[in-house]
Parts: sequence; C-alpha cells; structure tokens
Amino acid sequence: MKVTTEQSKAGAISWILEAWRLPDRNPPVGSNQELALLLLRFLVLVAMVSATLMMIAGLLIDQVSSVSVQFAGFFSVFLITLWLTWHRLPLSALRAGLMLGLFLYQARWVSAWLFLPPEEVPVASIAGIVYTPMLLLIIGLMEGQKRGVVIGLVVALAMGVSATVGSMRPEMSTVALDDPRLGALIFVLVAVYVFIQNAWSAQQTLIEERGFENAIMQASVNEDEATGLLNRRGLDIAVTGWISRRRPFGVMLITLDKPLAPSDNESSADASKPIRPEVAKTAQLIASRIPSSDSVGRWSDNEFLVVSRETDPRALTIVANGVRSFIEEQNKKDDLGTVSIGLSIFPLFEPFEATLSRAEQAVMEAREAGTNCVRSYWSS
Repeated sequence: MKVTTEQSKAGAISWILEAWRLPDRNPPVGSNQELALLLLRFLVLVAMVSATLMMIAGLLIDQVSSVSVQFAGFFSVFLITLWLTWHRLPLSALRAGLMLGLFLYQARWVSAWLFLPPEEVPVASIAGIVYTPMLLLIIGLMEGQKRGVVIGLVVALAMGVSATVGSMRPEMSTVALDDPRLGALIFVLVAVYVFIQNAWSAQQTLIEERGFENAIMQASVNEDEATGLLNRRGLDIAVTGWISRRRPFGVMLITLDKPLAPSDNESSADASKPIRPEVAKTAQLIASRIPSSDSVGRWSDNEFLVVSRETDPRALTIVANGVRSFIEEQNKKDDLGTVSIGLSIFPLFEPFEATLSRAEQAVMEAREAGTNCVRSYWSS
C-alpha cells in the first residue's frame, strides 16, 4: 500500500501534537537530566578547547576574519566561565546556559548566511552542523519530548530558511554555496534527526513510566508502614543487590536499649500491631544520619539494619558513633532511649548470615558493656 502525501502530513502533524500534549512534569516525561548534564559538561569541554584553539589560530593567521576571531574569543570566555563555575551553578542556570549556547550557534549560523561576508559561511556552517545536533540531543534529554520536539523543529526551520535565503545572495557563488536547495536539505536532515530523537525519547518515556509503576508496587510491598523504612523483605532484596555487586560492604545492627514490654517482644517486625512511638522516632533519626547511598530498614521490632558502602572499619565506626551520639542527644529532649550498635563487614565469599551473626555478637557485647555504645566484630 502506498502512503500518500496527505497521510504523511497528517502523520507528522499528529506526531507533533502528541509530543506537545504530553503532561508537564519536573523533570519532564522522558527526560534524563543526569545523562544530559554529563553530556553537556563533556560538550562544554570540547567546545571550550575548540573555541580557544580557533581564537589562537585566528590571531596567528591573517586570512581569518576578525568576526570569526571575536566570536571564538567570546565563546571561549563564556565556556571557560561555565566550566569553572559548573558545580556552583543551580540546575536552572545550567539549563539557561544550554539554551544560550544553542541560541549563539543559531545566531552565528543565521548572521553568516544572511549578513556576513561569504567566507564566514563555511566555518559557521560546519560549527552549526557539528554542534547543533549535540545541543538538541541534550535539550531532548533535559527537557523531555514536548519541548525537545518544538525546539528542534524551530531550529530546523530557522537553519533551512536562512540557508535558502542566504544562498540567493550573488556573492555566495564565490564559496560555491549559491544553491537554494541547500536550505531544504538542511531542514530535512535536522527535522529527521529530531524525529529519530523523539522516537528514542518515546521509548525512554515508556521505560520511565514502567519504572514509576514498579517503584510504587515495590514500595507498597517492601516498605515498613510504621517507620517508612524498608521492611524485612525489602532488606532481604537490598542485601541481595549489594551482594550481587561483588564488593564488600559494611553492616550496622542498631538495637534500642529501652526495655521492651512483654507484648513487644517479637523476633521480627509485625506491621499489624501498633508500634511504640520511640521506635518510629528513632527510625527517622537513624535514617537522617545514614547516607542516601546506603540501605536502612527495620529488621525486627526494636532493631534496625544498615547496609553501608563504607568498608573501612574506622570510617564505619565513626558513622556508627555519629548515629549513637545523635540519638543520645535527642533522648535528652524526648526520652527516646539510647541505642547499642554492632558493626561488621561482609567480605564476600561467605553467607550473609555469618556477617549478621558477628554484628549480633557485637550488639551483645555493647549491651554487656553498659549499652549506649558501639562494638565491632570484624571477622571470624
């Protein structure tokens, strides 16, 4: 079956409308800001080096126009400033810098084709063709489908129209760029690139939505309702994930020192019965002192397990003492009680139960030492 021109137009229009109707979200649907920032910083580095070299070459070579040298110098200063202040800038500033970079390259492209001497066009065209797709890719990752598609099509139209009109200038024949078909070709190439990028972004959107759904399902199954931390099942999954990384990790077993009521004396956390207020409060205090890269959950009614990336005994002890002293300080205000902490390290090539047993032995030693202290049992 042949596809008619009208069907192709309708398909393109529906594709644009579908991208535009995507709901707003921060970050937008289908975006990957972490990857976008990584690529953007790499692109800034590449563009910074190339702009600086072009500026130096322009100063040394007489044939290079002053306009090119000035543009390269301005862009070099802008990129060096952006690179040096990268970690101090908020996300909004980096996004603004990205859009400013795209605008400057497009301004360079349009001005070269329409206003500047013909010898400026080849350099400006090469720079625009090299850097514009990279910038559009990063914008698509940063902004999501809707904005990425609209910005990409506006850029394609601006580049195509300016190249078509500029090629009609009589002086363009001196640089063999007097063919009006160049504009249509450039527009089509950039638009097709935007279409391919949008199709890839649509797949990212689908993966992201499935990820959200899975995260919601896992949270409802693996979260301890009373404390908001991982429950026993969630901790089992987390430990399995840590073991699969094939690297050692630290283990911290935290036990409340306050005596349990007879009805609370259970071997594992039971979400169906009320939790003591001091247990819930202590859980939040522990979570606030544990790095986000670590896993923390409720191991039993009055015990919490922390799986830490820290494998240095001294550093792990410092973290544990920080948790213990923080809870002790809060205990003076809220009468929460203190905690005893047992430490160990999972060294690989042994059952996790053996590491946990050492941590439990260390907790017993801490309690025998008078509670509110940290003890360790590093190896068998």
